[in-house]
Amino acid sequence: RSAPCLPACTCIMSFTETASSFLVRRHCLVFWLSIIISLGLGVAGVALMTTPGFGQGMIFADAGEYDWLVTGSLTVDQMDMVRLAREAAEIDDDADRLNTMLPLTDRAENNHTTTFMYYWRTSERDDEMFTPEALRQMCEVENVLLGTDGYGEVCFNDPGASFKTTANGTECAVPRLSAVSLFYVPWESVALASAGADTTSAPAQRMAELHAGIPFSGGYTNMPLAASTSFWADEAHTRDCVLLDAQYVAERAAWLYAVAESGDVAARAVVGFYVSPDALDRQRTRNARSQVPLGAPVANASGSLVEPWQAPKHEAFAKRARERLFEYFGMKSGFMRSPWRTPARTTDLDVRFLSGVMISGQFNELMNSDFTMVLGSMAFVLFYICFHTGSLALGLLGMLMIILSLPCSIFFYILFRVQYFAMIHILAVFIVLGIGADDIFVFVDAWRQSGSMSPAISGSLTRRMNFAYGRTAQAVFNTSLTTAVAFIATGVSPVMPVAAFGYYAAIAILMNYILAISFLPAAVIIWEVHLRKAKCVGCCFPCVKPCALSPCETPMHAIADEEKGSTPADKPHPDTSAGMSRQSRVEKVFSRVYVPALNRTVPRDSKQAYFKPVSIVLVLGLAVLGAVLASEAMKLSAPTKEEEFFPTDHMVSGFGDKAQTDYLTGSDNQYLKASIYIGIKDVSRTDYSRWIPAKNRGTIVFDENFDLSSAATQASFKQLCDDVKVAECGSTGCNKVENRLVDAATVRCLFDEFEAWNGGPVVGANFESRLAEWVQLAPAQRGELAGFVDGELKFVQITFTSTLLDRSPPYLTREVYDEWQRFIDGFLPTVPAELASCDEATGRCTLFVYGGYAFAWMVTQEQLVLGLFSGLGICAPVAFLVLLLATGNLFVSLYAILTIFLVVISLLGTCNLIGWELGISEAIAGTIVIGLAVDYTVHLGHVYTEALEPSRGGKMGTAASVMGVTVVAGALTTFGCAFFMFFCQLTFFTKMATLIGGTIGYSLLYSLFFFMPLLALLGPSGKINSTAEHCRHLYVACTRKTQPAPPRAVA
Repeated sequence: RSAPCLPACTCIMSFTETASSFLVRRHCLVFWLSIIISLGLGVAGVALMTTPGFGQGMIFADAGEYDWLVTGSLTVDQMDMVRLAREAAEIDDDADRLNTMLPLTDRAENNHTTTFMYYWRTSERDDEMFTPEALRQMCEVENVLLGTDGYGEVCFNDPGASFKTTANGTECAVPRLSAVSLFYVPWESVALASAGADTTSAPAQRMAELHAGIPFSGGYTNMPLAASTSFWADEAHTRDCVLLDAQYVAERAAWLYAVAESGDVAARAVVGFYVSPDALDRQRTRNARSQVPLGAPVANASGSLVEPWQAPKHEAFAKRARERLFEYFGMKSGFMRSPWRTPARTTDLDVRFLSGVMISGQFNELMNSDFTMVLGSMAFVLFYICFHTGSLALGLLGMLMIILSLPCSIFFYILFRVQYFAMIHILAVFIVLGIGADDIFVFVDAWRQSGSMSPAISGSLTRRMNFAYGRTAQAVFNTSLTTAVAFIATGVSPVMPVAAFGYYAAIAILMNYILAISFLPAAVIIWEVHLRKAKCVGCCFPCVKPCALSPCETPMHAIADEEKGSTPADKPHPDTSAGMSRQSRVEKVFSRVYVPALNRTVPRDSKQAYFKPVSIVLVLGLAVLGAVLASEAMKLSAPTKEEEFFPTDHMVSGFGDKAQTDYLTGSDNQYLKASIYIGIKDVSRTDYSRWIPAKNRGTIVFDENFDLSSAATQASFKQLCDDVKVAECGSTGCNKVENRLVDAATVRCLFDEFEAWNGGPVVGANFESRLAEWVQLAPAQRGELAGFVDGELKFVQITFTSTLLDRSPPYLTREVYDEWQRFIDGFLPTVPAELASCDEATGRCTLFVYGGYAFAWMVTQEQLVLGLFSGLGICAPVAFLVLLLATGNLFVSLYAILTIFLVVISLLGTCNLIGWELGISEAIAGTIVIGLAVDYTVHLGHVYTEALEPSRGGKMGTAASVMGVTVVAGALTTFGCAFFMFFCQLTFFTKMATLIGGTIGYSLLYSLFFFMPLLALLGPSGKINSTAEHCRHLYVACTRKTQPAPPRAVA
């Protein structure tokens, strides 16, 4: 049989010689063409990216709601279905969130509420926080916000508020959900409740006082009286922060604790908002909390808005308030330091404050600030390339190669119709800097070493280029391929930004490789011939010669003689320097210390090649270390708290977790608002592009069988409402009401309200018209319960507040979501087909629970973690295949893949030891770890198999001496790039710095002190055939079989 593909092996080998000769003879042409083509592709790529329709219309995409969501997953599709259905029914989401049927705290837009959390300034202090002095300091802090210009235009002015302030023609309700408002109350001389009554026995009065601020209780010693005390001055929205009487404050605090312990669940929830979790047991709170709503137009009786939505005014006011708070607390910005990272403190209190509108834009501000660290990484890489090569010119040319690979990658990136480019792509710059520098070192070190070899190699530029080019083309191809595959593995992630980043990084790595075998060799020839002896640009690092052997010590050859053929290829030039045999200090360490130590046998003249104590100790020691860290890696778990992207000292960091864990209960708006929808079937998408997720989200598909007019469907719906109120929950995520999925008091059911208005049920043909009439009387309040599209009832919903805290960790969200699925699965078999049904093919039902962004984000977090393991599953076999092709030896490949496994598992184990969880940053970084981990092992294994020494010790010594300095230089530059990310403010970059730095550290450790000792002990010896030689042998064997047998002699 013939083997037509095998001659390609010979063609590949001859390509090196042809390319080397061409690069030497036409180096200027290759140099300038590389620059022109790279710049041209870069300009074209940017132009295509900024072209609307073909690209995204801008350089960096604006952050969108759908960017990180997994479109096509059930929860995200349901999110689209709900949005599209509400748009079709013309339901105003803003009005919906603010309707007056909801509790007070829900009638303030959550993003426009400022939360203040108060702690003692010294953590050792553990006494009662409700003291006159502490309350006065809280009052003064909140006055900073209340006294900001324009507060009256954006304040939350509830018509039913007990106390109001006026200023500049504006009226505002005094913030009710404030610890200060609990005590700064102007009491009547006689309590509004009946004199002498037990105030803890009147739930309605207690809730009116706690939730609405109506002063029912009274009777406190030295309480401030309305007749003689006014906490609000004329023409001001601020409080008069007088020092309250200590006895009054103590009695008032005791009343609060008594109310919370009275058995009234609602009262306990309100008081619990203000106090620490153990406050009722200790009868004192160690911290306090307030919320000042800025919010929102309130719906009147007709369901229309009193005033239009004023988001721009809120944003402008929040900016002014933020600056006033910064000034009040002395919070200032610095180099790579946001003012939000400065502690906010008063005389006795440590204050944490936050609102969504105040912090908006902070992420992008920090991202832009962190981008400056790219310049630091570039400066370090430039310096080290100059240091390693001993030449400023080579350093600048090498940096030019790295920079050119980035813009031209955009062309191919957008050519493949990947239309998303955002700030996450900045991370590729750090990675390409490290990998590009490593590629430069491989070529430059090979070029320098070629000058000290035999005349057969060092005798001409072409032969030297053939040697350096051959090593670089193969070694860098192996590492570039595995690294690119690692990034492509992230490209299969269903999380769009991660996939886009993976594709771009993979293309950038491949473009860097192409330039490393085209631009870089031409640049080195230009330097060798034209710049090596030039003043200031040739060799201007003479002081580092003892540390790094300069290429300036290589002989200069006359390229013109080679073109004329006047210089024999096997004859060395007379200026071949004896200094070329000199080694740098790093090379001396490898050849004189490292290699002898690994090869030493005991006793020294022992012929037992397998008994090398140093190598044995290193292999066993690092194997034990790997096993220990592997056991730690197995303990990694999904995040148990909210993912943090800001520094630990940033005001945002831990704010959500503190709001949940540092207080007895949360406020209503801290719990997830959820619904059960019925009547929406699916969403149909056409012309949808995952790279522009905000566009073409699809069209709504309603359930054509949905009909709520019959008595049977109405009865089933009413039963669902009743069942929802008592739905059980076995997850610890349900913490507002123990063992319940919902807070029953917040459930809104269509028929409860409709039949109360109508005076009874309506069935049959008149049902929809009567229901439509009811909805039209107050569309903002009732429209969300019954969705009419073109006059026809298309869907209904049951709304409620879940007992799951919003922004809970993904595992808790998943537990509660699964509880809901079990509840729905148990109810669906009992419902008529006209109410709800399920598609057997897809498993999707027209009755589903909807948790908005929380359930959709849960899927994203789960997919990021799954992407880590699927990425490793893709990378590992590809890395093994590349190693097998690169080394041509099964044992070397197995040792190498074992080494890479130890690098990855050790890094993950370290993550667990330092307290990290398997969050977003770790999941993204984990898939690229194997690509970075493979480089040094591949370099060393490749040289080991090419070494001519017959013994394994000799081969190991050659690999260490030849490639050791390159490996160390590559590790230092990559770690240097990562080092600058430690100064970034976003934890994503600092975590990436730790992960990349850890990968490089473990790669260096295991490749030099596990892989190499293992080869010294058990590596193959004798001649090791390369993959190309295996191909040739196989080709010869195949062709021999196809040759006709010689004719037999005839007698």
